[in-house]
Amino acid sequence: YFKDLADREMPAEAKEAVPCNDAMNISFEQFMRLARDDAAHSYYLQTSLYARDPTKDDAQKPYVTSETLKADLEGAMSSQVWQEVAGAMGRPTWFRSQLFVGPVGTLGYGHFDQYDNVFLQVRGTKRILIFDPRSGARGLCPFPVHHPYDQRARLDLERPDFSAFPCADGLRGGGAEAVLRPGDAVFIPSHWWHHVESTSGSPEWCISVNFWFDGISPHLLNPPSTLTLQLEVELARQVEYLAADVLGAEAVGAFAAACADEAGQAPEVGPPLDDSRLPVVNYILRHLALILGPAEVRGFLEDYLRPERWRNLQRVCF
Repeated sequence: YFKDLADREMPAEAKEAVPCNDAMNISFEQFMRLARDDAAHSYYLQTSLYARDPTKDDAQKPYVTSETLKADLEGAMSSQVWQEVAGAMGRPTWFRSQLFVGPVGTLGYGHFDQYDNVFLQVRGTKRILIFDPRSGARGLCPFPVHHPYDQRARLDLERPDFSAFPCADGLRGGGAEAVLRPGDAVFIPSHWWHHVESTSGSPEWCISVNFWFDGISPHLLNPPSTLTLQLEVELARQVEYLAADVLGAEAVGAFAAACADEAGQAPEVGPPLDDSRLPVVNYILRHLALILGPAEVRGFLEDYLRPERWRNLQRVCF
């Protein structure tokens, strides 16, 4: 089936990001001046502090111009220190550091990153809710991969609507909660869902720094025989990409429903998939059985390709 389509012309699809806020390109001094004068506390800073090539020990690039701060960063981020940290974690060397500065009440809604994350609290306190990849996929109802909010949860953990997302009930009593105070740190593995809230500051501002480690890339081309949770997520994402490439992004919800139907479920998420497109379903199910084992396919679909993810979804991504 795919051999016949390998050389066909495919429609190109583009999407624009839909930011929650307006991006600004200003200096840190300008940010602090604006933020201090803003009684509504509407300014939030998220920016790179440091970046490096993980394949080269000395290839580091600071994003700061202050020589004093640059010297402090370079002293604190010596290769020996980070080699020890990476060795203790069993992870590759870090490749990027970010700075977060925001007022009390700032929310980082449920999402996951594709990198391991060491998150450190500098000032104020933050509350972090963490869910494993499988629980998050089932209960948080992630946006589809072609949606501008990809890697984010449709479920609002601040005001969960269990009538709209009944699958979220399975999150009760699950996950973990971490409250970070100055000097505390938490390790968030790649693809683990986290929801972050700034709960207090000193006097008003909450400051955090993180370090990203790429722990998954080495396994993508040479995966283990038993997939980790992170690799399960990546496999599910590739299934969505493949279905969208062949069927169009607007048909992936119907594709997920057809897969569920073939696996013994009976969901309804809009118009069914046209019969002429069912070979795509059969092709993907067959290859999932080869990768996961026939007995694991149904559970994989229930975890990661739940048709409910596309239900009542606005067409902002197509």
